[in-house]
Amino acid sequence: MRLTIPAGEISRVTAGAPVDTAFTNAFPHAGTLGEELSAYVGRFAFTAIQITFSDRVKGASEYTATRMTPAESLATTGLVLA
Repeated sequence: MRLTIPAGEISRVTAGAPVDTAFTNAFPHAGTLGEELSAYVGRFAFTAIQITFSDRVKGASEYTATRMTPAESLATTGLVLA
């Protein structure tokens, strides 16, 4: 299951909406995430893939960091704790 936060929920939190309500709206099935994770990990069988590239994969050499807004911080924390 892939988790994404609808942009509208972050905007609502920024505008003062309760974080709990925004989290529930963004993740309506959050209550089952723990059960799904336990079932997946309990299988003891994980899909793996190895990819060999003919050329070295190059990433950016410079990165820019910016301070997160309180809403972004809360949304990220919600993803980690979900």
